Amino acid sequence: MTHNNGSDHAAGRLARTEHGCASEDAVKQLPIVHEIRQQLVDGILAGATLMAVVGVPVSVSRSLSTGWLGIYSIHVAIGMIVVAVFAARKRLPLSVKVAVVMMIFWAVGVAGTISLGLLGGGIWWLSMSTFVISVFSSLRSGLMAMLAVVATIMLIGHGYASGQLTLGFDPQAYISTYSAWLSILVSAVMLPLVVFGAFSRYQSALARAVAQAEQQRAANELLASHDPLTGLPRASVFDQRLEQILAGLHRRNDKHAILFIDLDGFKAINDQHGHEVGDHVLRTVADRMRQLTRHEDTIARKGGDEFVAMFCNVPGVDMALEIGQKLLVEIAKPIVLGELSVQVGSSIGIAIAPDHSRDAKELLRLADMAMYQAKRDGKYQARIAHYPQCERAPSTSRPHAPERCTRPGRGADFSTIREF
Repeated sequence: MTHNNGSDHAAGRLARTEHGCASEDAVKQLPIVHEIRQQLVDGILAGATLMAVVGVPVSVSRSLSTGWLGIYSIHVAIGMIVVAVFAARKRLPLSVKVAVVMMIFWAVGVAGTISLGLLGGGIWWLSMSTFVISVFSSLRSGLMAMLAVVATIMLIGHGYASGQLTLGFDPQAYISTYSAWLSILVSAVMLPLVVFGAFSRYQSALARAVAQAEQQRAANELLASHDPLTGLPRASVFDQRLEQILAGLHRRNDKHAILFIDLDGFKAINDQHGHEVGDHVLRTVADRMRQLTRHEDTIARKGGDEFVAMFCNVPGVDMALEIGQKLLVEIAKPIVLGELSVQVGSSIGIAIAPDHSRDAKELLRLADMAMYQAKRDGKYQARIAHYPQCERAPSTSRPHAPERCTRPGRGADFSTIREF
């Protein structure tokens, strides 16, 4: 026997995919989510830079009708900050860029609402900031920001209503200028396009990340449950399925054959021709055995050149030996790799559930012992595990007189079957 050389909802789904269940803080720490948030804030900064290039000159042009207002100086300063941050975005941490974005939204919003009241687009900037905060932080943070926006607007509105705040220009003359309407268009059209466009890309990136994570999870599960060389289930999966089958024995009277299969002659092939040929032999043998199984049956690689199999709803020993015979014949067929042709045989031990036992470990132990008995008797054969009441177990060994093996209360006649 030889061992041979396998939006937050979407972010939450991604975290559960990769780590089972995760807290909101854990979601934000996922590298892929962090990278996607970087892309989101960079997208907003790119849009803000475009708005600065277009919007600052439009904003400043309003001074022709209103005179120079403090808000224009703020717009120029913010525009310069936006361009500088965008240029240095690759070197800045995410937290700094998010803070800059929030500062931009609130500075423009508060200054615009104070200076222009309802004539400017300040309220647009304040309202949009709550959406951005919700995306970068949480819905709860967004709701808190909304309350802050409401309080800010009410406070400024009270200032205008009480006369403490007044417009420093003629409103009628202001709204009669093209620059005023262009300024409103920048806030009402470009701002939502920038924010929602960036968010749309963020959602798409998250969806792709979720799909990739789910594919990776499926691949990891397959790798964990299946042998990468042969594609057969691992022994641990076989053990679980066997336990499930045995758990249902008390409800039904079905019989199930448990086979322990060890290849004969594999070590010599592996040593003489190398692991590449050995791997090809194992894959070919696995494929041949798989073709003999039904949907309810299971064949697994136990390790090296050992395999275990479970054939469900087998009427009795005769059928189990017939299955063993088919496996012997299929495994023994020549295996061709290029110009090289090799051949392996097998020794098979068989235990029947529940006749031999209802315990999974005991069934595998008995099948293993029967397999070793087949090797001691000359290899290339299948043997039924020994019953305590039998002197010798039936087999597919070379011809000898049929044996009778009667279990108490069953009266079964187990006869040998020829190998070839």
